[in-house]
Amino acid sequence: MALVLLWCVVLPWLGTTRYVKPMIEHNERWGIDPTALFYTDVEAMTYRDRLLRRAKQ
Repeated sequence: MALVLLWCVVLPWLGTTRYVKPMIEHNERWGIDPTALFYTDVEAMTYRDRLLRRAKQ
C-alpha cells in the first residue's frame, strides 16, 4: 500500500513543486525523454573512447 501511495500520490505531487518542476520543464524543452531506455539497452549506441557514441552502420 505504501508503494502505491508513493507512486500514485507523492511522486506526481513532487513533480509539481517549485524545485522539481523547472527541471522537468528544462528536460522537455531539450527533448529529453525520461521514458527512454538506459543507454546500454540501445543498440544504436556503443561505448568507445570512454564516451557514448553512435554505432557505425
